[in-house]
Parts: sequence; C-alpha cells; structure tokens
Amino acid sequence: MSDTAVVPTKEVPLNETALIPKPARVPLKGLPPTAFQHPLDRQATENLKKIKGFDWLVGKFIEYGFERIDYITHIGSGIRIGPRQMAMHYAMLRECCDVLDVAEPELYVMEGGVNAYTSGHNHPFIILETGLLELMEDDEVMAVIALIARTEETSVRVQRSSTLE
Repeated sequence: MSDTAVVPTKEVPLNETALIPKPARVPLKGLPPTAFQHPLDRQATENLKKIKGFDWLVGKFIEYGFERIDYITHIGSGIRIGPRQMAMHYAMLRECCDVLDVAEPELYVMEGGVNAYTSGHNHPFIILETGLLELMEDDEVMAVIALIARTEETSVRVQRSSTLE
C-alpha cells in the first residue's frame, strides 16, 4: 500500500466561481469605412471613382450577374443566424454592428473550412463557415464578424474572403 493519501476534492459550482468580467466596448460612432482600408486599396478605389459611371456599371453588373444567384445559393444551403437560431452568434453580430456603427447585414453559417466572407452589392450578407466556428474561441469569432461587418461597408462589395487556412 502507498504512503500517499487521496484527498477528496470539492467541486465548486460554476455560478460560485470568480469569472473575469468582460471589458466594456467603446462605440466607434462616425468611423469611416476607409479607416479600415489599406492605403493602396483606398487609392485604387479613389482612382476608380474618378471614372464616370464606373460605380453604377459595376453595381449593375454585380446585381444582375452573380449577386442574385450567390444570394439564393447561400440562403438555400446555409443557416441564417438570428435571435432564435444560434442566438449567441446573432448577439455577437448585433454588438459588433452597434460598436462599429454599421447597418446589420444578414449572417449565415455554411458547411466548410476555416473561412468567413461577405458578398452582395445591394443586399450584403456575411457567411461564416463551420470550420471557423469549431476552431476559434468566441472572442475570435466576434473579431472576425466585426472585421467582415466593417469591410462590407466599403464601396463595391464583391465576395471578399478572409480565409484563415
């Protein structure tokens, strides 16, 4: 027999443990979308805006080209996140939009790798793939949602990918 004694441990309920309080988030009201653009992207965007009618032409091409098909594909094969479905992620989206002072886009989850992106010109939406949700902690997922919610505010919204693989 061993000389060491087994000391029983007492389990402490989760509601009695000391949790680290979440820091208060500072609203970024009035922050322009260009603040998140790389200087070369900002310069290219400004040069394209100088071409008369270019924004309108590209917007119509996207709208009548792949935007409708892309949207139907995503709403048909993804899960729309809302207050009754994946409510925690919906709360993350709402908090991000409140802090960043942007309109709330639709948010979908689709089967896939470690990826998140936005699509749509007239009807922007965000897609989170399942690999990203499985791999990342909640704060990391919220950072991805915030990044993509903010970048979807920039001029022409073409499918921007934030692949993390």
